[in-house]
Amino acid sequence: MKPVSPDDFCGEEAVSADEINKMIEIAAETKSSLAGDITREKLYTHLVDVYMVRSGDYEPIAYEPEFEDNASISDTVKIGTAVMLGLTPVTNGRFEPSKPVSRYEAAQAVSRLISSINVGITNKIIPEPEEEIIVPHVIDLLPETGVMRDPMVENAPDGYYYMCCSTGTHPDDAKGEAFPREDTSDENLWNDDTGVRIWRSSDLVDWEPVKSAKVDSEYPYYIWNVYEGGTWEKVNGFGVHNINVDPETGKGAARFAQVLWAPEIHWIKGTYFIVYCMNPGGTSIARSVSGKPEGPYVRQECSQDKPLKERIDASLFWDDDNEVYYTDGSCAIWHLNGDMSAIAKKSNGEEDYISAQAPGKEGGFLFKRNGIYYATAGEFDENGGYNAVVGMNKTGKCLAKGAYGEVHILYTLGHNGYFEDKEGNWWATMFGNDNDTLANETNGFNNGFALVPIGFDPYTGRIVIDTTRLDAWNTYLIERGFNFAK
Repeated sequence: MKPVSPDDFCGEEAVSADEINKMIEIAAETKSSLAGDITREKLYTHLVDVYMVRSGDYEPIAYEPEFEDNASISDTVKIGTAVMLGLTPVTNGRFEPSKPVSRYEAAQAVSRLISSINVGITNKIIPEPEEEIIVPHVIDLLPETGVMRDPMVENAPDGYYYMCCSTGTHPDDAKGEAFPREDTSDENLWNDDTGVRIWRSSDLVDWEPVKSAKVDSEYPYYIWNVYEGGTWEKVNGFGVHNINVDPETGKGAARFAQVLWAPEIHWIKGTYFIVYCMNPGGTSIARSVSGKPEGPYVRQECSQDKPLKERIDASLFWDDDNEVYYTDGSCAIWHLNGDMSAIAKKSNGEEDYISAQAPGKEGGFLFKRNGIYYATAGEFDENGGYNAVVGMNKTGKCLAKGAYGEVHILYTLGHNGYFEDKEGNWWATMFGNDNDTLANETNGFNNGFALVPIGFDPYTGRIVIDTTRLDAWNTYLIERGFNFAK
């Protein structure tokens, strides 16, 4: 029996409860095994997290499975479809729609669940590869820096590449000519970071920090910072002000506060934009008023007085038709209006978006190559691996419903960005947040910045690690004075 596809059930008319249940039954018979032993509790928790809470599609529903048992394929499809469509359980395992659901929406939900089963949708469970994966043996390009996570690189039109990432420097240690710091052992991105730093390079090897264009800034190596530019960012998700000095140390109290994570820099429509999130949730977009990467930056109208979205890990994508899209950690995709000051609206007044398009939980990133959209997000597996889960869309429409169901995995490359260099080669960023990667074991940087050469399968379009270029890249870096030693 063939898998369910939206093409099998087209149409926008409301679908009956009988038809929904028939679709679920068909879908439940299309696969014979899950990726591993999975409890209903893990399954339900992850589906709610990814498809409901983070996408904002539906309010929580009353359906809760029997948590003590392992989940079956039927459980997976039923629970997942209930979560995605807001179905209400009735007798004998049947569901009733709690609101009108079109045939297309129902088919999309079931199709997404089938694709999700292929990669092990459950929390921290991703299937073991069918064959041994060559783990990237990579070199930290900025070994003199402290904590660095979530790196991304922008290929800019001024001849430089710009790198942006999460860092862990306490604001008191970032004032004046503070960088580079000789001792970075006290850096802690879970507590301290409150600004956006960028580096630039002309060759992807030698990187230098970029100073802010803001006149008289106390933090010249932050191109934007919470203390001098923030409003809502100064109050964390629990209503606690971030400016909280420990009387004994004179520094911010050692506690899990709302800190700035996963900033990115993008060249869009003739200037630079930065996006960032404030943990535990809240994203913002800021624009360079000078048209230069050093700014100064002002926040867009959509995020001046409140977060654009209560999300983490924001990103931007500028399509070749000049439309711009905002994504969150799970790669839900929102269409922005022409001047990027607000979320675009449909004719009925609703926001123009689609929900989570990569079955991962953080570090969402969207790009396009040869007409294919790639939506990626990071996810852990049960062995501590940190992987990129990639959904492909070949329809030619960024917001096509149910189009990102063709999924594959890039092992060890979770929460990463992708870019094409000035010679036409493609790269993925990496920071070694994986228990198995040689970057962690040999180079010792589970908080660093590396680049991994990638390519694309000529038949399927899937992303692959280019091992030939990787070997040449490592050889070149060693010749330049880098090495693998800790």
